[in-house]
Amino acid sequence: MRVDTDRLFLRPWRDDDVPLWHELARDVGYNCFAPPGVFNVRDDAEALAWIHRRNTRSAEGLGKWPIFTREGGTFVGTCGLDPCELGGVDSVELGYRLLLGAWGHGYAREAARAMLSHGLETLGLPRVHAFVLRQNRASVAVLRDVGFVPAGEHVHGGLPHLLFVAPGTR
Repeated sequence: MRVDTDRLFLRPWRDDDVPLWHELARDVGYNCFAPPGVFNVRDDAEALAWIHRRNTRSAEGLGKWPIFTREGGTFVGTCGLDPCELGGVDSVELGYRLLLGAWGHGYAREAARAMLSHGLETLGLPRVHAFVLRQNRASVAVLRDVGFVPAGEHVHGGLPHLLFVAPGTR
């Protein structure tokens, strides 16, 4: 399975992507809005374990997948759809993170739009939400540009986040 945009492609993680996991684990841009050390790994075995966890739902078209540029195949971050529970109701969370060197190129917007379309149109998901820290203004702008609407606040990962709902979902 693969999701393509004009400039990017996203696909499930592969076992040979271990070096990419090491890259994102040490990238300040990728980690700046995450709890400290959450993506860190000590060795290839831990990186591979993370990759396998990320791929548990890939056959269903779900998961946070690596993003690559179509021209050159450069790894720029991750984006995808993960099952979650929101207020006792099953939902799916759209999430994305980019490596610092990929910021400011519109990749988050492009990948988020493509994965949202994949979720709603291809997978037929009934609801998609996104969470963002209030201080992450760039991510708030991405969600609004993709069509998400504010829906209050929600504690996510132990921190207060803004909650957004995708267009056409509840």
